[in-house]
This record gives sequence, C-alpha cells and structure tokens, in this order.
Amino acid sequence: MSDRFFSFVLLPQHQRIDAEAIVARVKELAGPIGMSASVLRGEVGDQPAIVEFGGVKISIIAKAEPVPGGTLDRPATTSIGWPGAPEAVAGHSAHVIVGCLDLPRDHEQALHFAVATTLVTAACLQTAGGLGVYWATGQLMISPESYRNAAETITNKNLPVEDWVNLFWIKGKGKV
Repeated sequence: MSDRFFSFVLLPQHQRIDAEAIVARVKELAGPIGMSASVLRGEVGDQPAIVEFGGVKISIIAKAEPVPGGTLDRPATTSIGWPGAPEAVAGHSAHVIVGCLDLPRDHEQALHFAVATTLVTAACLQTAGGLGVYWATGQLMISPESYRNAAETITNKNLPVEDWVNLFWIKGKGKV
C-alpha cells in the first residue's frame, strides 16, 4: 500500500473550493460510520483548503488547468471499469487535487487514511460536479457513478479495494 493517498477530480471548468460545502457533504456521506469532519482552513489565494476527517488532515487544491499532459493517458486508455475515461480526460479543463497530508504508521492506519481520502474525494466530486476521478495511488480512472459506489461501500463498512488497486498484467520471458 502506498505511503500517500491522493486523487484528481476532473472538472469541466475551474471553480473555487467551498470547504464548508465539502465538509457538509462528507458528513452526509460518513453518517453511517460516524467520523467527524471539520474545516481547518478554507482556500485562500494559492493556499489549499485543509479539512480534517476522522482525525486525518486532507488538502484540497483547485487547479485552473487540466492535469499535466500525459499523466492520464495510460490509465484512461487502459481503464477496464470505465470505457468513457478517455472522453472525460479530453473534456476536462481543470481539476482538484485531494491529498492526505498524514503518513501512516502501519497498515491499519493506511486503510483509515485511504478511507478518509476516498470520502473527501467523493464529496469534492459531488460538490463540484466532476467528470470523474483519477485515484493516483492506484493509477486508476474511476467514473462518477463508480466513485459514488465506492463511497457507499465504505459507509456500509466494507473496503472498495477494486477502486484502490490496479493490477498490471505483464508477460514475462519464458513459459506462461
């Protein structure tokens, strides 16, 4: 599992981050699991918004440009779960970076951080009307509907492993 968890929410156009609205949405999403959420700092100039969810600090940065060229090419074209990923990538002109600021000490804490980052990303996606999500930690493109399902999976006290982990099939030398 990665030391860091972050994602990009693809947007049709740039918009400012409303940290209060995101926290309100996170609280709605997380109701069944009862994790607390609060705004530590709203977006100010070029400074990111920082929210705390379940004791985890997460930054939210709005970028007025597309994700840098080439970053999403492979994940979009190889997305098995979202055939429309290349069109979403082509149609986005801005994005939001959602990133966990804390480093996990162990596997259990890493799962907690992944859950928190996933739910804050889902809140950003829904609040901003995002086109989709690039879960950078697993190098996966995920449709808005699938990401909503991942958040729901968490609130049902399960883990959306298929939305966190990408399996790369590589043909080795010799016999298969």
